[in-house]
Amino acid sequence: MILRTLGLLLIAGLVYAGYLGAATYALWKEGQEFENQIKSETLTDPDQIWTKWAKLSQGHPSSLVLEGPQRAVQQKLAAAANTVIVNYRDNESQIVNEKDWEKARSCLALALTLNPGDESVRGKLRLAEGHLARINGTARRNTAILNQAAEKFKEAQQLLPSSPDPQLGLARLYVYGLRDIDRADAALKEAEQLGYRLGNREKAQLADGYRDRADRLWRDAKTIRGLPQEKEQLKNAEEDYARALQLYQNIAPFGNATDNIARVQASLEEVTHRQHELRSWFRKLWP
Repeated sequence: MILRTLGLLLIAGLVYAGYLGAATYALWKEGQEFENQIKSETLTDPDQIWTKWAKLSQGHPSSLVLEGPQRAVQQKLAAAANTVIVNYRDNESQIVNEKDWEKARSCLALALTLNPGDESVRGKLRLAEGHLARINGTARRNTAILNQAAEKFKEAQQLLPSSPDPQLGLARLYVYGLRDIDRADAALKEAEQLGYRLGNREKAQLADGYRDRADRLWRDAKTIRGLPQEKEQLKNAEEDYARALQLYQNIAPFGNATDNIARVQASLEEVTHRQHELRSWFRKLWP
C-alpha cells in the first residue's frame, strides 16, 4: 500500500514537472516572439507594448525566462520618453506640450517599475514631472506648485549630473513661473558648462525675463517719483531693458522678437526721458 502511494506520488510529480516544463517553455517561446516584435519594430506603440507585457508577465513578472522581453520593454518605454526630452532640448521650432510630457512621465514610470534601480530613468521621470508642474503652476500662478517643479528639476539634476536638461527646465521655470531672471541666467550658464549651446529659444527666454523685470522696476519707479530711490530704480530698469533689447535684436525675427524690440525700445525711451527730467531738475536745484 505504501509503495503504491509512493508510486502514485512519483507519477504525479513527474506529470506536474512535465506540465511545468511545458508551460515554462511555452512562456519562453511567447516571450521570445514578443521580444522579436519589439526589436524588429513590428510592435512600436508604447501603450500596446505595455498591455502585451502585462498580459504576458501576469503571475510571473520576475521569471528568468522573461528577462529578455522585460529588458526590451523597458528600453522601448525609456526611448519613447527620451524622444520627448530630446525634442525639447534640440528642436526649438517644435512645441513640446503638456500632453507630450504626460506621455513621457507615464512611459518612464512604467519603465522604472521594471528596473527600480535605474537612476537614469528615475532622473528623467523627475524631469518630466518637473515640466508638468512647471506648466501647471505657471498656468495657475500657483507658487506652491512652481516650487514643487523646482524641486523636481533639482532632483533630476542630482540623478543626471551630466545632463543640461534639468537646467533648461529650471531656466524656463524661473523666467515665466517664479520670475527670477538672475536664477534663470545662472541655470543657463550651468547648461552651457555641461556642453549645451544656447539657441534662440533660450535667448528669447532671457530677453523676456529681463524685459519683465525692467517693466516691474519701471512701474515701481512711478510710485516713488521724486524720492531718492527713483534714480536707482530707473538705472536698474534701463540696464534690464538694454539687455533685453540686445538679446531680442540678436535673435530677430525668431518668435516675437521683432514686436518685442519695438516694445522695449519704447519703454527704454520713456525711462531715458524720465532720467533726463531728473537730471534737469537736479541742475535747477544745484546749478
